[in-house]
Amino acid sequence: MKFERYRKIYERQAAFYRTHPWAKRTLVCLNYVLTGLIFATYLALLLARVYAGEWYALFLGLLFPTGCFCAVYLLRELVRRKRPYDESGAGIAPLFKKLHGSDKSFPSRHIAMAFSIGGVCLPWSLALGVCVYAGGFLLGYIRYAAGLHFPTDLLGGALIGGLFGILIFAF
Repeated sequence: MKFERYRKIYERQAAFYRTHPWAKRTLVCLNYVLTGLIFATYLALLLARVYAGEWYALFLGLLFPTGCFCAVYLLRELVRRKRPYDESGAGIAPLFKKLHGSDKSFPSRHIAMAFSIGGVCLPWSLALGVCVYAGGFLLGYIRYAAGLHFPTDLLGGALIGGLFGILIFAF
């Protein structure tokens, strides 16, 4: 009963992807492509700081996403919320399951890292930061639509990542 409303809303939107295989394939592909692009953007930003000899900027660029990752890891260990497709979660039928890794869902690590990386990008390139944030929003939708996260997992990840991302402006 706890997840009945979520299950109903999720299954209604998931029906589209189940009846349109091309859309489901696109969703799965975009999940991996966006994750890779955000990480590659972050690596390129760090390498640009090394090339420019901006060691303090490099330090900050490493500090805040690493802090975000650690905070999310600790929070996931404390909360231990199951994924929506898990029996003790909402018991939904996901479009695809994680191939490996954690069965913990709150907060979303992907979204937290996307938002912290977006914040780190902003001081050096507004356009790049906005693109990473847009990628984070799209990745959030994809991970909800696939059944990998509850909406609150994504919101929690965005808030934590956003907090760590904007901390760079304090330094």
